[in-house]
Amino acid sequence: MKYIYILFLLLSSLSYSQQPYYDGIDFNQIGLDLKTALANKISSNNTPLPYSSSSYDTWDALKETDKDPDNSSNVLLIYNSSSVPKDNTLGDGNTGPEDWNREHVFARALAGPSLETNVPGPGTDIHNLRASNPAVNSDRGSLKFADGNGTYGAVSGGWYPGDDWKGDVARIIMYMYVRYDGDGTSVEETYCWPSNVGIGSNTSTPDDMIDLFLQWNADDEVSAIEMQRNTVSENRVQKISII
Repeated sequence: MKYIYILFLLLSSLSYSQQPYYDGIDFNQIGLDLKTALANKISSNNTPLPYSSSSYDTWDALKETDKDPDNSSNVLLIYNSSSVPKDNTLGDGNTGPEDWNREHVFARALAGPSLETNVPGPGTDIHNLRASNPAVNSDRGSLKFADGNGTYGAVSGGWYPGDDWKGDVARIIMYMYVRYDGDGTSVEETYCWPSNVGIGSNTSTPDDMIDLFLQWNADDEVSAIEMQRNTVSENRVQKISII
């Protein structure tokens, strides 16, 4: 699903350049028809990892996907932009000030049903997981995303990811929206509606997409770490990419 940010542009009537991954998709379609075609594309050959395991799991994947582009020994944390040693995971029992854990960008409690991690599935999808500072992760909790400016933090009853991260968040939410669009009756039918995880109007967008994420996508271009995550995820992890 390479360069899924194009989907944002399509759904918001902006221009785009088709990427090779999308060969076979009819881009004359618009709105929900295009969404369905993309959902079919990205749902094939997509194998989520175990959350925690003695074998290769999401901890291992994040050490690769979220590696600091300027320091290969570190991971770059979402929201506060700290660079910390990649082996300082809470999963390995570390509890120091430079440790990191796993943030579900689409908060677990806001999906339907709640994102579970006991088996590989929507709750372990690496595209929705980012390395994060444990205290910042706790502060965000299950707050919905809301508009703001400057640095990250709680705003207007929601959570602003920060100017440098709002595009990353928007594209992750778009992926979850397209990938998991069930009726909520089972894990296999998980839905991740943008209107459940963000504060904004959906009057001019289809199927519970909200203008907040479309605007964030346009405002904050794809970053180096997103490109890195895309490459690693496509080639090594889930065989699928989101930008």
